Amino acid sequence: MDKVAIYIRVSTKRQIDKYSPGEQKRILTEYAASRDWIIHDYYSDLGESGADSDREDLDRLLIDAEKKLFDKVLLFEQDRLSRLEQIDWAYLANSLARLNIKLITPTSEINLENEEDRFMADLFNLLANRELKKIKKRTSMGRRAANRDGVYFCGHVPYGTSLDRETQIWSVIPKERDVVQSIFEWYSSSVGFHEISHRLNRLGYKTRHGGKWYFATVGKLIRNPVYMGEFRQTVLGETSHHEIKWANGDKPIISVETWKNAQLIMADRAKQYFHGKKHLLISILVCSECGSKLRVKGNKKNTYYLHRDEKSQCNKRFQKLKLEKLVIGELKNLATNTEYLQQLLAQESKPENTHALESNLTQCVLERKKAIDKKGRLLDLFLEGSWTKEELNGQKEKLELELVSLSKREDELKNRLAASKQQVTDIEKISVALRIFQDFDIILTYGEQFKLIREVIEKITIDKIGNLDIKLKVSNDEGCSQSVAHIQIYN
Repeated sequence: MDKVAIYIRVSTKRQIDKYSPGEQKRILTEYAASRDWIIHDYYSDLGESGADSDREDLDRLLIDAEKKLFDKVLLFEQDRLSRLEQIDWAYLANSLARLNIKLITPTSEINLENEEDRFMADLFNLLANRELKKIKKRTSMGRRAANRDGVYFCGHVPYGTSLDRETQIWSVIPKERDVVQSIFEWYSSSVGFHEISHRLNRLGYKTRHGGKWYFATVGKLIRNPVYMGEFRQTVLGETSHHEIKWANGDKPIISVETWKNAQLIMADRAKQYFHGKKHLLISILVCSECGSKLRVKGNKKNTYYLHRDEKSQCNKRFQKLKLEKLVIGELKNLATNTEYLQQLLAQESKPENTHALESNLTQCVLERKKAIDKKGRLLDLFLEGSWTKEELNGQKEKLELELVSLSKREDELKNRLAASKQQVTDIEKISVALRIFQDFDIILTYGEQFKLIREVIEKITIDKIGNLDIKLKVSNDEGCSQSVAHIQIYN
């Protein structure tokens, strides 16, 4: 009897409602039963785009296919399996054809080894991928046009106002308007964000959702131009300014002059705060995901370490003051507790930690090999006439960027693995180097702290949930700095 794998995919919440995973499963299960096929397993990727080749259960399906656990893949429609770019579809189809695995839908059977079937499957994938791009393009054009026409896209309507989404007419909420006016008056009288939030809470005022006021909430409110009758938004890289249409009898909550004056006060206070100061972790704080150094952005209180490249796929940010306090606290603790330092270094070299590093390194090497294989297939696809030269160069550039990121990750893992396998670490030498941190934030100026951090720390790697890997260095007998240990801090 034939064994089949049932594959289910939906890409969005709307599709989950339209192509219910449960309904797909029911239809495909009944179809398999009507032909006396044995179902090996169900594979489902929910909320995954058909254009994305990196899907968890699709990868699991291919692994099981290599083990010859089934000879057919049953799916609702071919586009449930693919709307892939040509290189990814070619890789997937070739893998299934090599294993003699057929694609089955309730209305068709596709043998990827058969030239005619393969041509039709390639054509279907090409058209499905093209349709996906057209849908995205139409959606983008529609959003841009609506943005130019002044449609407000933000989900959050600012405190003190309401919005009729259908007519795009704004109204003022009288009770909240009085609070907004008081906030601007206080701020113009040299009252800071913290004090304003405390006053509002003492007077019993609640936010729109019934919560307490915080300095960040006050800051967002003061920055919002809606209160002077304008909103600004960026949609798909296009920024626009729009004058608000108020309901009859309503008008802006504050004057243009009041709003602009508040922005000048805010900018002046930010300059005073940052004047002559450096950021302790700048140039040594690195993202573990992509290997890039993090920059600093923000104002006096809402300041974050985040990626230098605004278009980066990694969009995680970390509050500057909290992160610096965590690192300083850990260094002071290490400076006063030799046993703790020794314990951390021993922990880093434990067999289970070494095993985890080796596993991560193996996975990184496999991902890099996969990217290299993809790059190697590019020329063949170009010579077949599937792509133009521009498309070839675009795919090549994309893969080269991915390879650079994976290479950085691989080097980092190799360095950590080498450090974890060191059998002898001079604890006394490290303790002496760290001793200066006992009164680090008391006896040193900010500038001196900045310099000292770089003398003792080579690099700090941070992952997306805030765990830190501090790479320490000390001077050897010849006076040259060398890496000596990794310290893990779990947030």
